[in-house]
Amino acid sequence: VMSLKKLGVQFADDSVTKVQQFDADLIIDAVVHCLVAIDPDLEGKYSNTLPESMSLRFRMCSEIADAIQSLGFKSEIGYQTLLYPNETDLRLVFHPRCYTEILKYQS
Repeated sequence: VMSLKKLGVQFADDSVTKVQQFDADLIIDAVVHCLVAIDPDLEGKYSNTLPESMSLRFRMCSEIADAIQSLGFKSEIGYQTLLYPNETDLRLVFHPRCYTEILKYQS
């Protein structure tokens, strides 16, 4: 949580201290911040907030999941990981080692 705050993720509630407390809106904001930290060219490509429409949410989360995969994320990730999170998947997505591996892959 502290690393995400350093990237600029805004937590509406200061009591959020664990990944299992993240809802889909917070996950999207955090993942977009991480993507931009890894690849600054992605700035502005993805919204940090989910749209109201379920079909647009599905499309947006699918595109973000594809972007994560294209950066070299080795675990399986899809729209469901972002829209319907579970703690295990989120720990993989936000694990610092994951981003270290991505950065190595890009070098």
